[in-house]
Amino acid sequence: MNEADSRDPERVCNVDDCNAWKQGEYDYCYHHKGLQETDGAPEGNQNAKTHGLFSSHDGYYQDLSDEEQEWVFDFTNDLLDRHRDYHGSEPDMFDKEALKNIAIDFHRVAHANGYFREKGLVETQFQQTDDGPVPVGDKLNEWAKEIRQYNESVYNRMKKHGLLEDPDTKQAQAEMSLAEALSDES
Repeated sequence: MNEADSRDPERVCNVDDCNAWKQGEYDYCYHHKGLQETDGAPEGNQNAKTHGLFSSHDGYYQDLSDEEQEWVFDFTNDLLDRHRDYHGSEPDMFDKEALKNIAIDFHRVAHANGYFREKGLVETQFQQTDDGPVPVGDKLNEWAKEIRQYNESVYNRMKKHGLLEDPDTKQAQAEMSLAEALSDES
């Protein structure tokens, strides 16, 4: 009989033929503790957050410092003012939430961009000119593509909400189109 056979069954791993000691509050040893059923991570847990691209909007926002939350708040208000100016009406609750999420995503893209650059995962390409090197874009890799795609998504949502063109520009374009159509008929 070896030492493992003489261990108290209450303190030994619950896997058949494993006589290793249980780990902490687990019913299993170090090697089998993944079998333990748990409730998972606590609500709002951000422990795995690194760059933040895939965090929920609320989780990402709650994890920001007071200063960063204030930036998101101010940016949201700027978007709401732009909405009022461009559409001549008060945004409804859906628009307010959507514009807050756009502001959070602007912050998220900037944060992720800084994170990936700091880690050396995204690098700027330069072109040599007579005045010295000029940045011409990022070397495309998995993370640069992810940031670009996320950034395009933010701008597409702004466009969808009619926030990228002011009403005067739209009016001038419409008048030009009408004038062109009328001149074509003559």
